[in-house]
Amino acid sequence: AEYGLVTDPERLAALDMRETLITDNVERLRTFKLFVTDWAKRGGNDLMGGAAANRPGREGHKKSAEEILGMPNVSLKDVEQIMADVFEEEKEATESEIDSLDPTPSSVYDTVEASVKYKSYV
Repeated sequence: AEYGLVTDPERLAALDMRETLITDNVERLRTFKLFVTDWAKRGGNDLMGGAAANRPGREGHKKSAEEILGMPNVSLKDVEQIMADVFEEEKEATESEIDSLDPTPSSVYDTVEASVKYKSYV
C-alpha cells in the first residue's frame, strides 16, 4: 500500500481471476479457426473480409477468431455469435452433451476486445 500497490489478498485474488478470464478468452479466440469463406458466409462479405474472402484460392485458407476480430468493423459480439453457431451445429451433429459456448463475461468483454483489436499498436 506504500506505493499504491495492491496488497489486500481479496483484491489480489480478484485481479488474478480477471487476468485469467482475459487470457482464457483471448486464447479461445486464437484457437477457434474457420475457412475465410465460412467466416464471410456466416458474417457477411462486407463484415468478414469483403470480396477478398471469396477470391480464387482463398477457399483453403483458415483464419482464427482472433484474426477476424482484428479486422475493421468486426466486434467481439459478431465473432462470438459465429463461434456459438458453429458450436451448436457441431454439438447437434455429434450429439454432444456439452452445454454451450459461453460468451466473454461482461467484466472483461471490453478488455478482451480491445486487447485483440489493438495488439499490433501495443
